[in-house]
Amino acid sequence: MVRALRSLGHSVFEIDPKRRTGILPPDTDVVCLAPRCTELTGEDGQVQRQLEKLGVIYTGCDAESSRIAFDRC
Repeated sequence: MVRALRSLGHSVFEIDPKRRTGILPPDTDVVCLAPRCTELTGEDGQVQRQLEKLGVIYTGCDAESSRIAFDRC
């Protein structure tokens, strides 16, 4: 996805929330979530919740939908 967006001329910053490194650039237009596992990766709604608090637009389900879908027990 990153390569495709860059080839179209978009500025792309990769951030790994699990490592808690990096912050969103102030001029971020949208965050494309690519969850892969559980802890702080977007699948359980934690990342979406933080983005909503910041008022940042993101792709995929909202925090509550992700939380409910992730709770498979």
